[in-house]
Amino acid sequence: MKKRKDLYYPAVLYRNEVWVAPVDIDRNTALEIIKFNSRTAGVFAISDSRARGLCDSLGGAIYHNSHGSGSGYWNHYHARNYRNAHCWFIY
Repeated sequence: MKKRKDLYYPAVLYRNEVWVAPVDIDRNTALEIIKFNSRTAGVFAISDSRARGLCDSLGGAIYHNSHGSGSGYWNHYHARNYRNAHCWFIY
């Protein structure tokens, strides 16, 4: 994955692991995925600040530790207005 200014990736939660597609998406597409408000489909951001910023723009960010079982479930944010959706990040 490349590290650029506003880089996001589509991601899904499958069997307590987060799978990230190797195709980057822009911020607007990432926002639309979050607005879908799915428990399993979400977004992977390149950093904590990008994940938090994305969710902040949708009513505020709610931080969660990696609460899934197994090492494949990362820290993430939920948007206050879209609490089912996840925006995961690594650092």
